[in-house]
Amino acid sequence: AVAEYISTETWSIVTWIDISQVRIAEAKKRPHSDRLNFFHMKADQLNFADESFSHVMSMSVLYHVHQRKKAIKEIYRVLQQWWIFVFEDFVRPNPQVSAESKRHVYERLRYWTDFNHSDYQIFLDSCWFELIEATDLSDHMLKSYTYLIQIVKEKVDVPKGKGNYSLREWYLKLLKSYPY
Repeated sequence: AVAEYISTETWSIVTWIDISQVRIAEAKKRPHSDRLNFFHMKADQLNFADESFSHVMSMSVLYHVHQRKKAIKEIYRVLQQWWIFVFEDFVRPNPQVSAESKRHVYERLRYWTDFNHSDYQIFLDSCWFELIEATDLSDHMLKSYTYLIQIVKEKVDVPKGKGNYSLREWYLKLLKSYPY
């Protein structure tokens, strides 16, 4: 939807890559402009010439990429000099995550990242990106999860071993992964 919106609103040619052939096939089924191109490709192995793009956007993708640093270097390679890379990604808000929180939160979400907010900034700088703006949304995420915990406590207040007790426990462990 974002790629189609950008293509339609800016009259830009948009290239969408995905590692999932299923997602590519589903995207191609939806009505889209002829300015929207789809490629099955890995983020850390971009099959494009150097400086192919004026803008690169990544939305909740990089935390899935095992070779994240290589992917970011690939993005820099295909990005035209002095143009823009916009991304948002999940980070590890607390540098010291307990083994229990790691198991119950990160492994269930099937991601683990060595990056926190400032680590991303340092790494991007080391790859020659000029950082224009960086916003850490951990406080917002904490508020969201705290609210979800409250809902879970109120609506799923069940004895251990019954009903959705495990869901409540999952949210409680998620909250523990935040340093607040």
